[in-house]
Order: sequence, then structure tokens, then C-alpha cells
Amino acid sequence: MVSELNAVLVLGAGVASVLSPCVIPVVPLIVTGTATDHKLRPVLIVSGLALAFIAMGVVSSLFGAVIGPWMYKAEKVVGAVIVLAVLVDQVIKAGAASGAARGGRPAAVVERAEDRPLPG
Repeated sequence: MVSELNAVLVLGAGVASVLSPCVIPVVPLIVTGTATDHKLRPVLIVSGLALAFIAMGVVSSLFGAVIGPWMYKAEKVVGAVIVLAVLVDQVIKAGAASGAARGGRPAAVVERAEDRPLPG
């Protein structure tokens, strides 16, 4: 019973993956063809796609195996970079807000205008 359920679930997952938006552009390549095309053309296209995805999976897992031991340190460095980026963003926003409070003019322009005597 469990193996039959697994087979049905795997079939459903395969159908769902074929219907996903990123695979839909490939469907015309598989379905269309002319009378002069080789009868195994769709099988060859699907096999090529499967091999490409297998190769990407192998490369991803090898990359994960290489970077895995360094992941703890990488998380700390990336976290620090994100915190720094947020702080810089907040400083820029605070500067923009203070500029808006002065009528949208930079502080140097406001100070120079205040130092000048009024005409007349």
C-alpha cells in the first residue's frame, strides 16, 4: 500500500513540475515536431533536460559539501553585512528626512542663506 501511494505521489509531483511556470516554455519543444523529425526527438529532448538537471544537482551538492564546513562563519559574515547595510540605509533616510525638514535644501545651502543680509 505504501509503495503504491509513493508511486502515485511521485507521478503527481512529476505532473505538477511539468505544469510549473518555468517548465511551460519547454513544452512546445517537446510536443511540436514535423513528419521528418526523428520519432525519438521528444525523448531525446527530455533526456537532455534530465541530464542537465542532474548535472546541476551534482554541482550544487558538491558545492554544498565544500562550503558546508564554512557555513557557520559565512552566516556570521553575511549577517554582519546585512546589519551594516540596514544601518547605512537608516542613516541615508535620516539625512533625507532632516533635509525635508529644512524645506528639502541641503544644510549648507540653508546656512549660507541665513548668513546673508536681507536685501533692502
